[in-house]
Amino acid sequence: MLFIEEKFVNEMVEDMKANKLRKGDMLSLEANVVNEMNGLIIETGAHFDGMMWRDGVNSGSSQLKLLRDFYREWCGRMGLVMHQDVVSKYLNTSVLLIAPICPHFAEKLWSVLGNKESVLKADWPAVDREFDGLASRKLRFLQKTVKNLRATCLKSSNKAPAKATILIADKYSAWKVATLEYMQKLWTDNKGSLPEKKELMQALTGGLLKQPEMMKLKKDVMQFAAYVAEESVSLGRDALDTDIPFDQLEVLAESREYLSKHLINNVVLELDLVNMSDPNAPVVKKPAEPGKPTIILA
Repeated sequence: MLFIEEKFVNEMVEDMKANKLRKGDMLSLEANVVNEMNGLIIETGAHFDGMMWRDGVNSGSSQLKLLRDFYREWCGRMGLVMHQDVVSKYLNTSVLLIAPICPHFAEKLWSVLGNKESVLKADWPAVDREFDGLASRKLRFLQKTVKNLRATCLKSSNKAPAKATILIADKYSAWKVATLEYMQKLWTDNKGSLPEKKELMQALTGGLLKQPEMMKLKKDVMQFAAYVAEESVSLGRDALDTDIPFDQLEVLAESREYLSKHLINNVVLELDLVNMSDPNAPVVKKPAEPGKPTIILA
């Protein structure tokens, strides 16, 4: 594992010296990746300050590498060279975040990055701008969409598709709107959170689920509420919004080529993106919902 990371660092340093990486303006996704790195810097610092070493290693090493791997694959599918600023941010951040746990390994990589002084004298990596929760939500929306649609494609009876239509929805179904609005009433501003899971489920059972039409959907309501509660840990009260606060179509359109090449292994799909509010949108058995697009293969 450490050998692979060392190999990547050396390769990227050589590419930067040879001016092989892209420069200039970042794409929206790249800015979101940098924002996510800032979030991991903040999270890892909080873990180490609280002496939660395992959690610090998870956020400062494992999650950071997963983010790097996603970005590298995204660029490859998009036919793009990685951006130098994104790569440089990753290299410095990854070394500094692992230094408290693996100082000897961090010291070696720190010198590879051209630093003369010890990594132990270096400052904690800078968060160059305030963490943007909305940008993080856009990035996670893309990642979760890819994961869900790949799983759908894998289960599809169409084993040789050439085309795909991804359907996007702006509005939740009525019962989900009712669930979100009820959960908004349970939000505590001074704590900045929903009640604990057990208390939340009891509140739903004793309130919202007393309505006959909601009781019929009890299992779905409970599952949806648990999912939203988990999202609220990172997104705050924004997770309870009844509308998605960003343009889903715009996020997916930027990554159209990535999606066309990544949803099915070794297949490049002709891809359409359609909002279900479009009067010409196809009718499907299981429609899309906000934050959860669906796909039709042909």
